[in-house]
Amino acid sequence: MNKTINELKEYIEVKGYADSKNRGLLNIFRKINVWEEVSGVNIDNWSREFLIDLCKNGITLKQEDFENTNLKCSKLIKLSDGISKSSYYGLHTNILYVNEIMSFLGSKLSVNIKDFQDKPLNKKSGLFTKEEIIDICNSLVNVQDKFIIYALFSGIRGNKYEDLTNLKTKDINFETKEILLPSGKVIKMDSYLEDILRDVTDTEFGSIYYKLNSSGLYTTNSFYEFNMYSEYVLKVKPTKSNGNGLGTMSFQGLQTRFKALSKILEETILGVNIYRSGVISRMHDIKDIWTQKETINFLKDNQYNLTAYETQKSYDELYGENRA
Repeated sequence: MNKTINELKEYIEVKGYADSKNRGLLNIFRKINVWEEVSGVNIDNWSREFLIDLCKNGITLKQEDFENTNLKCSKLIKLSDGISKSSYYGLHTNILYVNEIMSFLGSKLSVNIKDFQDKPLNKKSGLFTKEEIIDICNSLVNVQDKFIIYALFSGIRGNKYEDLTNLKTKDINFETKEILLPSGKVIKMDSYLEDILRDVTDTEFGSIYYKLNSSGLYTTNSFYEFNMYSEYVLKVKPTKSNGNGLGTMSFQGLQTRFKALSKILEETILGVNIYRSGVISRMHDIKDIWTQKETINFLKDNQYNLTAYETQKSYDELYGENRA
């Protein structure tokens, strides 16, 4: 490799990427480094077909590869894998990371989603696992959009999404990892939600929103800046009608954002489905099989605004095949 990981870290710092993207780029850099060392083929001599094969299948490790590395065996095995073992959205994100790292290394080679047409989408009625939600968030450019998706998955919704749109920065406690919602409910944040919240409340990184062009793509030269004096986490485009960006996002404004996200992701994004996906994910973390009575009690005890019938139906659809 003609670049070091420290040079990549400097490159990332200049770019000002979110922490999740930083980690993704560093991981792909290490993965490409392993591919090069194990294959014995210098990146300058790679063909596009060779790169596609590595992305699909990874590289086969030999005994000497384990003997000639400072990495733990489990880490080496993980880095030797291809990028196509994640969800559809994770694959899309990893493709972007591979292309950026190859460009950073001075290579003109790139891959695209069409090279993985044998990769199934594997979607079920707009419901998502936690892995898929994280992959979706990692594929999004704007941290505000990441927040909307993962906040809903984490249980931040309320009546007409008011817990989401009215959440204030002062009600986030990074020390206790707790969030006091406008409805009075307190939820714990996991490490991924904490990363997003730190980014979205950052006065520099969280201040820009990149817009879509007519083709449904982001353009880095088309954006607007939020009013970071707003007390709300979810900020709005500054206009006279919302006090130059100090007001809350309306219900209709949030629905418009869902439509834009659906266009970006080429998948219908409904807030209630993201919220429901989070609820049944937490149910699945607890145990595999749920009766309707247990589901009713779980929803009541945790103040989840969902019907037991639809929740049970969604749970069985997404996780039923994994039952023993």
